[in-house]
Formats: sequence, structure tokens, C-alpha cells
Amino acid sequence: AVSCVHVLIVSSVATAVLLWPHLDQEFRLTLVLALIYLVFNTFGQLRGAQLMGFRRVIVGQIGLLCVQPLLLLIGVLLLAFVIKINLTSAIAFLLTVAAAFVVLAMNEGFVHHYRPPQLRDAVPAHSMPRWLRSALPFGAISGLFLLNSQIDLIMLGFFRSNDRVGLYQVAASGAAILPLILTALNPVLGPTMSRFHTLGDKAKLRRIARAGAFASLLGAAPVFLLYLVFGKTIIGSVFGIAY
Repeated sequence: AVSCVHVLIVSSVATAVLLWPHLDQEFRLTLVLALIYLVFNTFGQLRGAQLMGFRRVIVGQIGLLCVQPLLLLIGVLLLAFVIKINLTSAIAFLLTVAAAFVVLAMNEGFVHHYRPPQLRDAVPAHSMPRWLRSALPFGAISGLFLLNSQIDLIMLGFFRSNDRVGLYQVAASGAAILPLILTALNPVLGPTMSRFHTLGDKAKLRRIARAGAFASLLGAAPVFLLYLVFGKTIIGSVFGIAY
């Protein structure tokens, strides 16, 4: 079902992008690469969700939250400072697509390795109508979450030029790194805190909450200090002096 929906969406949007007469070549290529990234990233997330279902929470998240950004950063640094190629939006998205593909392949390997033995021999029971009914609410929630995360860029794009949106996106992307540790911990902290709350163990609940807040602070502090001291150098080197 996911494959069919992706083929329909990606083929439709790709056709519209390729036939749209007022797009320059660079922007057109960037949009096509973005569609390819959408496919790799979605299936990478699905495999990560499978791993978390196998109770491999860290393994299921490390690809998207750590490996993919790290590979992208390494690729940008290599092209900018070693090979010394002028980075464009198409090249940046090509690196993003490559990083997403590596994470997808990595998660596929982990799923094959950690799949429980009883699941290997299980006969799948297909119930597509019931699965679709169950998936619709979750799909709506995920869609609203994605819209909420990007609505600022969409609204800014209606009122300001592309270069202004780019300036804002650089600042927003940098700020998004700060709560990275908390984002990684939330899938572990949430169920644990819920269990202690249900058991009425307020002492352990407080300890878990304090530990999560402290770990988030420890993770954000070095990034904040790095931005504070070397912010202009980092932005100028990675994105260009105009930023």
C-alpha cells in the first residue's frame, strides 16, 4: 500500500515538475531529487519503526537521527573544502538523497538481522481494508505534524522572496539541532514515564524527568556554545558569506 501511494504521488508530482514551463533547470532538478529523497526517507522511517517494534529503539533511530545528518555533513565538508566544488541546491539534495539511501540500506540490514525467529516463519495475514482504516488516523496525524513543522516556510514563501526563505531556513535548521538529544530520548522516556505514572511511582517519575532534562541540556549546551563562538564562520563556510 505504501509503495503504491508513493509511486502515484512521486510520478504525478515529477510529471508536473518536468512539464512546468516557468522553472529553471537547477530548481527543476532540485525538486526531482527531493521526490527521490521522499521515497528513500519514508521507507527508511518504516524500517526504523519495525526495529523499534522489535524493541531495538536505539538501532531504529540512530540512522535517521545521527547517521544521515553526519553523512550529509561529511559530504558537504568534503565537497566544499577538499574537492572545492561550489555547492548548489541540486548538489546539496544529491548528497541528501545519498545519505538517505545509505540509512535505508542500513535499516534494511538491521531489520533482517534483528527479526525474531518466530516472525521469520510466520505466515502474513492480509487485511488491507482494516489496515487502511487503522492507518488513516495515523496518516492524518503525521500529515498535520509535517505541515506544522513546515508551515512557517510555506507562509514566509507567500510574502517574501526565495532568498529570504533561505535565510530563515538556515537559522531554523541550526536551531533544530539543539533539541536533538531530547528528540532521540523521547521514544524511550515517554513509555517509561507513562508506566511509572500508571504505577503511581512518583519518585521514579521525577528521577526520569530530571534525567531526561539534564541529558537534553548536556546535548544542547555544546552545540549552543559552538554556534555562539564559531557561528559566523560555520554559516559562512557551509552556506556562503551571503548568509
